[in-house]
Amino acid sequence: MNNEQHTEILSRNRLSHNTIVVAIVPVLAISIVFIVAVLPHLAEIWLMIEALAFTLTLCLIAVLVIAVIYIAHKFRIHAKQLDRQARFFTWSEGAAWINDKGELVHLSATHEQAKLPAPRVTVTEEIELSEQDRIDVERSKVLALRQQGLGLHAIEKALNVPYNKVRDYCNTMDELQKKAAQRNQAQA
Repeated sequence: MNNEQHTEILSRNRLSHNTIVVAIVPVLAISIVFIVAVLPHLAEIWLMIEALAFTLTLCLIAVLVIAVIYIAHKFRIHAKQLDRQARFFTWSEGAAWINDKGELVHLSATHEQAKLPAPRVTVTEEIELSEQDRIDVERSKVLALRQQGLGLHAIEKALNVPYNKVRDYCNTMDELQKKAAQRNQAQA
């Protein structure tokens, strides 16, 4: 690029040589003042640069240690998967694998066994009830049949309980229900 083109570009951008000189001289002066001001502190600046380099080195070492641990962990997981794959066998009749105890486990049989319903287990145990528990059970049966709408004589025949006990249980329950209803009305 020759001088005429250079001048033409400067004039096109409305910059003159004076403008460039006016801009460069103060920047150059400030730079020189900054350099002169920094010269007595070069030792401290150098120490800061060394500390920064040391810190960056420690960070790099930490990252490398973490990377090595991560890679070792991934390798261990992959080795376990390979071990499981090596212990798994398939053939035309089914599949099996060798468990941690070294036993061969037939997976097809286990799968078929899982399809069967579990056997029903019924446990019956007779226990001796105390007199109070026997009375409570008898009262509960009487009151349950009364709630279903059966009469006193029908309950007597169904449970083989004397009529006077059936009547007493039902009367006591009726009285308790009336008191509860009165208490609810009083609170309302």
